[in-house]
Amino acid sequence: MHCTQCGAANAADSLFCVQCGVALQSGPVVSAPASKVFAGFWIRVGAYLIDYVILTIAGFIAMFLLGLALGVFAGLPSAGSSVGIFLAWFLFPWLYAALFESGPRQATLGKQAVNLKVTDLEGKRISFGRATGRYFAEWITALTLLIGYLMTAFTAKRQSLHDMIAGTVVVRADLEPAAIAGAPPAGRRPAWQIVLIVLAAFIPLVGILAAIAIPAYQDYTIRAQVAEGLVLASELKTAVVEHAALTGDWPADLEDASFNVPVEASAEDSRYVESFYISNGTITIVYGRNANARIQNATLALRPYVDRDGDVVWQCGRASRPDGAYINSAGASGEGTDSEPGETDLVDNYLPASCRSAS
Repeated sequence: MHCTQCGAANAADSLFCVQCGVALQSGPVVSAPASKVFAGFWIRVGAYLIDYVILTIAGFIAMFLLGLALGVFAGLPSAGSSVGIFLAWFLFPWLYAALFESGPRQATLGKQAVNLKVTDLEGKRISFGRATGRYFAEWITALTLLIGYLMTAFTAKRQSLHDMIAGTVVVRADLEPAAIAGAPPAGRRPAWQIVLIVLAAFIPLVGILAAIAIPAYQDYTIRAQVAEGLVLASELKTAVVEHAALTGDWPADLEDASFNVPVEASAEDSRYVESFYISNGTITIVYGRNANARIQNATLALRPYVDRDGDVVWQCGRASRPDGAYINSAGASGEGTDSEPGETDLVDNYLPASCRSAS
């Protein structure tokens, strides 16, 4: 059947045009104000929160029971737990939404609690397939940083992005199909409501992003401060290598290391390093001055080794010991001095990747 008003194609039993809403068949036209038909933003938020609580509780229970059952009967605890997580957080939410919204009540428990239901554009009950499509289309809505959900407040039929993809609307549960199909477009919202909705949606989002970004940025700045100490220590490493080459031993202290190769690297000109010291070849960096409070008086050790080729290699912080390397300054012969283990009390997050523990 084609609409005489706009020419759009409609199903044979349609009472109203899906495009323009004009009556297609004779009979009384049941109409209602859009504000009394289509579910608004806030009531849908309330329904979502109820569903979220239900799914969270049910998900944890299902994950526990399925994981326990599969782990006990199959003898695979880890596999049972994985299957339980899959069923609880993927399969169960999909079936919950699709079965309830395509069922007789046409609504999840959360929507039923606030007297809402899901229909197609003509007010009819949707199929399981369309309900499934609507559920997975919501994943696309979630990727829009809440914009797809905010569309509910501004679209003509108060549709979210996944509603528009699936061709569905969320309406009052007590309305007949004719009233839904014949409802006029929803009016524009006042400016203060728009501002309130946007703030309500984006303030939590900004807070979540800030909670992630601020610690990450702080870790980045601390790692930059730690890196300054490693750069300044490079001259000390040269002095240690030269001393070992000339004497056959690791330098006992900073003064010993500076005897043959003058060391100009000093913490005096550093913004973040309080001091350096050497103990049997091992260089220790002590952070302070303008460094972040989290690394004040923290230390980072650089321990020298001699590899099979007689070259000096370094172990930074809690990194693994170089393969096949010797702590003795003379290598395999053991005729020199052993380097000290040193102490690193900086946490791994603040260390360069090459200085972190392997675990």
